[in-house]
Amino acid sequence: MRTVVAASLVDADGVDERRREEFLRAIWLKVGNGRRKESSYPGQPERPAYNYNPLVNVLEKLAGRPLREVRLLDVFAGGGSIPFEALRLGVGEVVAVEYNPVAYVILKAVLEYPMRYGQRLANDVEKWARWMLNEAKKRLAPYFPRHPEDNPTNYVWVRVYRCPIHGADIPAVTFTRLSEKRGYGLRVEYGNGGFKIRLVEGEGERTYERGLRCPKGHIITSEELAEVHARAMQAWDKGDVGYQPAVLAVVKLENGKYVEPTPEMIQAYQRAVEDLRQNFYQWLGKYIPDQKIPEGDKTRELLHRGLDHFYKLFNARQLLVHATVVQLIREAHAKILQETNDHEYAKAIVTYLALAHGKLLDYNSTLTLWNTHKDVIRNTFDQHNFQVGQDFGEGDMITEETGLDWVLFSNTGVVKAVRRIVELLEEARRRGQSVRVLLGDASDPSLYAGLGVFDLVVTDPPYYGNVNYGELSDYFYVWMRLSIGDLYPEAFSGELAPKEREIVVNKTRGCDEGCFEHRLRAVFENLRYVLREDGLLVVVYGHRSFEGLRAMFRGAFDAGFMVTALWSFASEMPRSIHIMGKAAVRSNMAVVFRHRQEGGCTVKPGFTEEVMREAANAFAEAYSKLGLSLVDALMVANSAGFKVISRCWPLYTPEGQPYPLDRLEDLVERAVALAFTHNVLGGEVDGVSLAYLIARGIYGEPSYDDLRRLAAGLGFSHDEFIKAYCGRQRESKGEKVFPVLSLLEVKRDVKGRLVDALAAALRAAASGGADQALKRLEELGVKLGPVVCRYVEQLRQVAENKERELLGVIGAKCPVVASEENMKPSARLDDFL
Repeated sequence: MRTVVAASLVDADGVDERRREEFLRAIWLKVGNGRRKESSYPGQPERPAYNYNPLVNVLEKLAGRPLREVRLLDVFAGGGSIPFEALRLGVGEVVAVEYNPVAYVILKAVLEYPMRYGQRLANDVEKWARWMLNEAKKRLAPYFPRHPEDNPTNYVWVRVYRCPIHGADIPAVTFTRLSEKRGYGLRVEYGNGGFKIRLVEGEGERTYERGLRCPKGHIITSEELAEVHARAMQAWDKGDVGYQPAVLAVVKLENGKYVEPTPEMIQAYQRAVEDLRQNFYQWLGKYIPDQKIPEGDKTRELLHRGLDHFYKLFNARQLLVHATVVQLIREAHAKILQETNDHEYAKAIVTYLALAHGKLLDYNSTLTLWNTHKDVIRNTFDQHNFQVGQDFGEGDMITEETGLDWVLFSNTGVVKAVRRIVELLEEARRRGQSVRVLLGDASDPSLYAGLGVFDLVVTDPPYYGNVNYGELSDYFYVWMRLSIGDLYPEAFSGELAPKEREIVVNKTRGCDEGCFEHRLRAVFENLRYVLREDGLLVVVYGHRSFEGLRAMFRGAFDAGFMVTALWSFASEMPRSIHIMGKAAVRSNMAVVFRHRQEGGCTVKPGFTEEVMREAANAFAEAYSKLGLSLVDALMVANSAGFKVISRCWPLYTPEGQPYPLDRLEDLVERAVALAFTHNVLGGEVDGVSLAYLIARGIYGEPSYDDLRRLAAGLGFSHDEFIKAYCGRQRESKGEKVFPVLSLLEVKRDVKGRLVDALAAALRAAASGGADQALKRLEELGVKLGPVVCRYVEQLRQVAENKERELLGVIGAKCPVVASEENMKPSARLDDFL
């Protein structure tokens, strides 16, 4: 985000190579000869740019004004990366707005408290973190006994289900290797009416793979497992507090070895169960949250499995740990207040303790998973979702560098994080800059009363239905409400995080696509009145939802803004869990808006051609020249079309009627599709086959509207396409999507249609090899030339297993062609500036 904010501050008029170099050096994207690293990016610093303080004096020279006079607003501040970098870049006054209470508290900790208290804050957070850890170890030691061979670090639990047909209890082992590095596995032994999980060297044996295998032959489906789990969780209502249908399978030790749990460990866990039962109802609502899990788009799976209260997401010992930490945070606050007599300072210190507890909650629940590749716990929100796996991890709270010790004092713990934040903001603090964090709804005009006007608005808006932050944040909210809620009455007055005005597609809560666009438009309308006439509105967009992108543009245009610039920069790492195997963007896009001085004009001859030309040129530059991935290039191309449209909004026909935006969007889709054929395939293919490749390789699971636009742009019936090439629709992130069939599932064989010919050729290859495949292609009017070969190569990159193998059989017969990689390396940031 540093580059986005910095580029928004400087004067772009008269940019030459010298000024460009000055800018890159000022924000540490380039250095001189002294501190270079050996890499494919010559001239870049040894460490990532954020490790270095920007050269504010150089930026001020490039901006032509003192940056301490600049005011910046972020209305979707989230974790605070935009306002944080704005402070480091020398912006005089920064205002960060957030609707979600959990994110609001994080912003306080990242921005306000370090700027207010400096080094003293870091020292005292470490002091009280040490106190809390020592006290926790004393109180929790009876529940975490040592092992004779070494200290335990993690406990691996496996869920157990009762067969609805035969009544047998079955552990759900999903892996053959518990540890890929160490070569351990699990095997289940049945006998005497029960089972025993054995730790073995080498490969173990799965009991769960597309269903749970009962020893008496019945395969229990996923749906049945959810019902069995829900019945088992009714034990809580019958007084069996802390119950989880799971068994402690193995323990990982500090030396990396895995062992079966000792009798002492089983007894210690049982003691935790008994102590929890003794205190549960006394602690409920005080140290343990009593809220029910609400129905929502993200919580259905939990409720379906009988997980109807937040306390049911933890086993007995985990609940005991979390309740103890809540008690200690409250005790720490009382002690700090007594020692300092400073309410605000005591509040600041324990806020960091509560955030450390949040990280412990993320890594210590029954919604975690055991990572067999890395021998560690995979956190609850490893993906932006609630997920219930067949195993979960539990951290030891006594061994050093695990559990509470890890979230407090590791390299990624809160103590080092605070020290680093204080260090990075020290120059901003010394310069006398200011930051203000506000809790509020960006679509509500009253939020902006008294804020004045801003030179810059830089923000990263919600992405349609991508992440329902309100529903997911409840998991942390209910615990923070107990530990520090009384210190933030403005944030924790409700039983759960507010969701009524959240800007996200969540149809369970009554906010559909129209609702999302209406609320986002209201935000842009408010920004119009607080942004200076010559100010910039910069929106960072980094998601694959084309509907979300279009909703953003329509809202901004209706509010009186126009697009003046677009540029992209590398974002997530290629192996990020959030983009692996998905049609996800790998680059963010910065869209720059200014006030539009005039509104409304008639569409004149040549206008639609200009829209299509700009979209096509943008795709060609983004994909072929700058090396963006296909989905990124499509995003850039769509945005370039909207840039032309924004200059004259709203649009009217020569007869004075509103010009339908859908028609222009369809033209953009056609322009992009044709640019795709030229830049990726090197020639033309039929429209249906092109749509199949784009729908499968770019969208993954296209929405109905995605398919309608493709069909309109390429000239065929989207309904017919859905019938022939898509599976049954499902709902994903607030919209209906259609999984695209693999070629092995496509049964059409229309002559001259490439996708049908390839589907038939794969069937021929499976039975008769490559020669039969080529013969079948030719029978359906397709010859194996460079364009077809590039098409085959693109499909191979998204295909799996047998389909990928058979495409390889055909590809091996291709003439030598320069095939393009779909997952090109993201271009360097320097290339876009």
